[in-house]
Amino acid sequence: MSLKITRIEKNDSGSSEYIMFIAEEDLLLSNYAVIDTTYINGQVSNLNRHFYRFPTKIVKKGEYVILYTQKGKDFLGKTNMGLICHYFYWGLAKEILNNNEVESIQVLRVQTVSTKKAA
Repeated sequence: MSLKITRIEKNDSGSSEYIMFIAEEDLLLSNYAVIDTTYINGQVSNLNRHFYRFPTKIVKKGEYVILYTQKGKDFLGKTNMGLICHYFYWGLAKEILNNNEVESIQVLRVQTVSTKKAA
């Protein structure tokens, strides 16, 4: 996978809840989406609770991407270590990474095959 999860930060308030990624090669970020799932009886469930597809943005190899779950405005900045980082906001009203439940975050490579507006 070209976009690798490096860290998941849970927080009861949701104010600093995020997922951090690193680009393992140059990539078009809109080709990737993130979903969260829960576990049932120790197995990943097929219930995908939330879905986020990244906007169109070129990310270079070695750059970081941070996806905050709360509302905010996307921007380009630097990490505490001075590395280039693309910051995005999922726009959710409350935290999704519950501290009392086992969950998983999955990164999907996606492609729009067809689009049609509803009549």
